[in-house]
Amino acid sequence: NDQAGSFGGVYQSTNSGGSFSGKNTSQGLFDFNLGGQSAQTWWDICFGASQTDANEVCVGGKVTYISFNGGSAWEQTSEWTWNNPTGYIHCDMQSMLYVDGTLYTGSDGLICKSNNGGKDWTEISDGLGIRQFQGLGVSRANSEVLGGRSQDNGTSVYYEGQWREWLGADGGDVAIDHNNPNIVYGATQMGNSIHKSTNGGVSQQT
Repeated sequence: NDQAGSFGGVYQSTNSGGSFSGKNTSQGLFDFNLGGQSAQTWWDICFGASQTDANEVCVGGKVTYISFNGGSAWEQTSEWTWNNPTGYIHCDMQSMLYVDGTLYTGSDGLICKSNNGGKDWTEISDGLGIRQFQGLGVSRANSEVLGGRSQDNGTSVYYEGQWREWLGADGGDVAIDHNNPNIVYGATQMGNSIHKSTNGGVSQQT
């Protein structure tokens, strides 16, 4: 990849790194869509190769792709939005590893695994208290109502004894009305969008 972070190519060596041949130098495998060039390889780029099949290799950038012919052709195996037929494993891939035929991926939001080359994914990080909050807003009227923003994992609101995933993307600052703890304000990264909830983060208004 070049300094702009665009896709440069996939190369294969069959002699332990003595020489390499280009297998794919045109499809943007680090973008949200196959063929795109809007990569951010300074942050998310990873490869995984099967121990049992030399032709099975995975690439992770913003989403994941897999090849079953040594990197000549690829298909997308995940999406970065909910409710899609491909499978959701969050965006921004950081690591990939095959273990005994199972492919594991680590992204900015989840740890997932697939036993069938990415056709189906199972989240295995559910329940782990590993979110890193970058800022908090606490209600003056009710100290048990608070909101937190986190890089890559949106804005969450603690309301009526439970955490609610309120806003996606990179979490921006969150504030709770001084007099009414039901009213919550939040933003996405760099203030790209401002939102309001009047029911403690159950729903939102733009």
